[in-house]
Amino acid sequence: MDANIQFEQCDLSGFDIHYVAENAVLITYLVKASGLDHGKAFQLDSHASSLWIKRDGKWLNVFYQATPATQ
Repeated sequence: MDANIQFEQCDLSGFDIHYVAENAVLITYLVKASGLDHGKAFQLDSHASSLWIKRDGKWLNVFYQATPATQ
């Protein structure tokens, strides 16, 4: 993570888990965050998804995507 980004708020909600294989899970959720990015205020609302795969007994995040939420 960039040391120049500071979060004042970061809320995750609406988790939904989809098993796509015995060793793979797609997790979708909502992100609401605000803070400072290189000294400039930001606020974001987005839909996020991450794909996790179990390898050698450990769960690894192999993909992540966030898409801005529309009003």
